[in-house]
This record gives sequence, C-alpha cells and structure tokens, in this order.
Amino acid sequence: MHKLIYGLLLSTLFLSCKKNDDLTAQQQMLVGIWQNHEYMTVENQTVISFQKVCDLDNNQYALVIENGEDLYENKNASFCGVGPFIYDIFKGKYTVTDDLLIIDGTYWGGNLTTKYKILELTNSKLLVQPLD
Repeated sequence: MHKLIYGLLLSTLFLSCKKNDDLTAQQQMLVGIWQNHEYMTVENQTVISFQKVCDLDNNQYALVIENGEDLYENKNASFCGVGPFIYDIFKGKYTVTDDLLIIDGTYWGGNLTTKYKILELTNSKLLVQPLD
C-alpha cells in the first residue's frame, strides 16, 4: 500500500512540474530577483528601472519572479507610508503577454493588481511603465 501511495505521489509531482523549456525567452529573462528600483520620467511618462541581483536585500522593495506564475514582492508592510518602514514578503501570481506584465498580489491591506508595460528587458535590467 505504501508503495502505491509513494508511486502516485511521485507521478503527480513529475507530471505537475513545469520545465523551463515551457517558458518563452522573455519569461526566462524575467525569472530572478529584481531590486534597486528607480523611478524616472521619460518623455513625460513615469517609468521604473530595476536591476537583477543575486541576493535579496530585505530592507528594500523587490520583485522575486519564479518559474511558472509564482511571484513574491518584498515590500512595505507598515500601516502607513512614513518611516520607519518594515518590509515583508507578499505572495502573488504574474502573467506575461507580449509587452505586458500583470501582477496579482497582496499587501498589508488586501489584494492588488498592478499592470506594467515592459519597455526593456535584458538579463540585468528591467524597465517598465506603470499602467492605470
């Protein structure tokens, strides 16, 4: 009986795993930790620049994008927007279609969907424009 349960568990895990091969080149470049964000104005539009880093700095905002659709945001968990800031990790999901990144996440007050237009994506830089 134990062998049957073990076999079913292994086959379920094997069949449910998503390979990197299933991801587009764009999705593969998105996987990682994006931090050191900087807000800029380009042609009268607000854009945000992120750098890909190897290690998460727990004391600043970060997008941690995993294979598939899982995403974690290290962001302000304080009740109001004045310091001192306390950061925490909030789980979410993401989708990418063409040049659109949609994040369905959470924050200290509930749920939040954020949409970004991807302006530039390389192995080390992500430049996005927040959409309404």
